[in-house]
Amino acid sequence: MTCCSSLPTLTMEFRYVVHAVARLSYMSVRQEQTLERSTSFANTLRMMACTERKNGMRLLKTKKLTWKVDDHELKIRSLYSIEDRLSRLEEDEKKNAEDIEDLKYFLKNRYPQRVLLALKAWCTV
Repeated sequence: MTCCSSLPTLTMEFRYVVHAVARLSYMSVRQEQTLERSTSFANTLRMMACTERKNGMRLLKTKKLTWKVDDHELKIRSLYSIEDRLSRLEEDEKKNAEDIEDLKYFLKNRYPQRVLLALKAWCTV
């Protein structure tokens, strides 16, 4: 009878052992999965940060290139402005030279020599 009475106790103990082993096994698998997930998550975060840095560098390079282009466009515009002013000055110089020649011709042909000499003498007094 002792044999029969101890049988239920052994089966109960066996159940506890099996349950404990199963639980430990489950916890171990769960910890491994958690570790894999956290490692995967950390790797994903690292990759995202790296991608963000690369994108940031690309944006920074793009901004620098944009600033350079804007600067060059500004310089080109100011060069065009300077060229325009120079061409206007050259036109004014030609026009003034023509006006001076016209005045010389007018004075030479219009007034007699003695009036010019009198005017010259009056200016020197």
